[in-house]
Amino acid sequence: RRPLVGRNLFPVALGVLLGGLCAVPGAAQTSASPKTDPPAETSNDNQTPPVFTTITGQVGDALGRGVSKASISAQKADDPSVTTQVESNEIGDFQIKFEGRHRGKFKLTFACDHFEPLELEVEVTDDDPEPFAYVDLIGALALGGDVVEFLEELPLAGAKVELQTPYRTDHATTDESGRFEFNKLIPGGAQITVEAQGFGKKQLRVSAEMAQGPIRIVMYPEKILQLTVVNETDQPIPDAVVEIEVDRHDDSRTATTDSQGQTTFKQIPSDADTVRIRLTHRDFVSTGRYDQEIHFDPDEFSVQKTLKMQPAASVKGIVKAADSGDPLNGARVAAGPTRSDQSPCGFTNSRGEYEIVGLPAGPTVLTVHVAGYAPQLQIITTTPRQTATADFTMDKGRAVTGSVVDAQGQPVSKGQVVSSRWKNYETIGLHAPISAQGKFVLENAPPDEFTLDIVSRNVGAIYNQTIRSDRNDYEFKLEQILSQQDVDSPNLCSAKVGDAIPDVTLTAMDGQRFEISKISDRYVLLDFWATWCGPCMAEMPNIKQIYQDFGSRSDFLLIGISLDRDEQTLKNILEKNDIRWPQAQGAESGAQGLADSLGIRAIPCTILIGPDHKIIAIQLIGQELHNRIAETIKTAAPPSNGLP
Repeated sequence: RRPLVGRNLFPVALGVLLGGLCAVPGAAQTSASPKTDPPAETSNDNQTPPVFTTITGQVGDALGRGVSKASISAQKADDPSVTTQVESNEIGDFQIKFEGRHRGKFKLTFACDHFEPLELEVEVTDDDPEPFAYVDLIGALALGGDVVEFLEELPLAGAKVELQTPYRTDHATTDESGRFEFNKLIPGGAQITVEAQGFGKKQLRVSAEMAQGPIRIVMYPEKILQLTVVNETDQPIPDAVVEIEVDRHDDSRTATTDSQGQTTFKQIPSDADTVRIRLTHRDFVSTGRYDQEIHFDPDEFSVQKTLKMQPAASVKGIVKAADSGDPLNGARVAAGPTRSDQSPCGFTNSRGEYEIVGLPAGPTVLTVHVAGYAPQLQIITTTPRQTATADFTMDKGRAVTGSVVDAQGQPVSKGQVVSSRWKNYETIGLHAPISAQGKFVLENAPPDEFTLDIVSRNVGAIYNQTIRSDRNDYEFKLEQILSQQDVDSPNLCSAKVGDAIPDVTLTAMDGQRFEISKISDRYVLLDFWATWCGPCMAEMPNIKQIYQDFGSRSDFLLIGISLDRDEQTLKNILEKNDIRWPQAQGAESGAQGLADSLGIRAIPCTILIGPDHKIIAIQLIGQELHNRIAETIKTAAPPSNGLP
């Protein structure tokens, strides 16, 4: 009867809120006890041991987190003298014990600060002598305020107010006095978004339990952006998808151009100075990145711009197995000289057919990956407004095995083997961990030469080792202990301080989505790690301390990027170590794609990102990382306590 471990918390987040993993109810981990302990047993072997009636349970909230320090009063329905009171422990577990054998109904009353009282009836029977009681407490917090205009602070009636928390989204409309209110909130952070005609969108992060009276929200005049999208001959392009990001604001929007190639974005915040734009259209070249910028002058409230798109090419073909000639379903065909989540790509259907659109004209590198087969690569030439053909015949993949030793010939464990360069292109994307015995197995290797990087964070690293898949007796020696300079070297991570973070969306195991390049109101710490990495697990207490000290702040976000392949193993480690911050793992999470984009070659690896989406620090660990975070955000916004 215990709640499911790791239940889904909520499906989608906008990249601005922290979620929490479900607290794991521990059967043997309780702090509750009756007011009077039973008398100790004597040494008389003939004495009958005392008998107790036990009710166990857990107190949770709307996020599935355990609620600590909840008071639970229990009383037998037909005998008021049988009563006691206990308190839930740090993960919400409780245990109630009555001396003697009792059967029948008991009334449990739950009370806790910031939550509404709740009563529950539990029955103890011979068939169920130790029942388990699980309750979700309803929040008792209210959050309200006033929306006013900037000039004379007159109330704005009819403003649309949205309150988004990790567990629900509420909407309200201000009344004639500009007031709004939300009720039955649980402790934690939330985001308020206010929209009113003629005014810029306003967003702010709040904490329900820390709000001191009504919140006053001042609205300023809107900025308006009018865009026209045209082709190379200045003809309008209808149905182009236009996405914008407003700099320094968590404000992203999407629109489609009309028959005149036009679209208008209103209610842009008045203090916005830069808007980044991404254009997408099936028949025109789409970069996949926010690669265009429009700047507002300080006193400029309306901007008109014309944006141009170049005609695109496309490619299609069939992917088949070489041995059987059967079509291969689910093969990924990607275009580009490097492996990236932003590369234009297509996937084969059940007939082995694929199509990639929106390609630039000229030489194009195509790489095919499918499980169980060696990758294939072709270079084709594309022409605007024409479709090229490229078919692939896939051979079975080979496994390359080898070992890694240190200068004394002892096995190096818990490292990583990474292969990316093949045929002078960074498209192969193969990864393998080094086992405790110093062995590695690189699956689905190509038949010809490719290069490896072998990295162990606490031993050393070697790069650009050329191997072939027709050998399985490779031994690599890491002879040099890494110095701190080596650790900070870009060789362990191709990204550098000052670089902009790639435009990647991470999907956490609990369903939250984080568009890293759009998080503009917080510092973000990315922790690249894996359960099989010994140094990563040694570093975990330091990461937990960072989460404990900074995780509740409104201006800080910690995301784990797990390179584990086995999801269940990761879940077990998260549960065992009480790791509660979001974790991205798996092929569809964006974790490996982000690691590839940043050139992560050694873990643990931490990357601290500023609100401007640029990297502040790389590869810091331990107390040095803690100090850097504290120093970086010491002058930032006050903490918003209560985030999971």
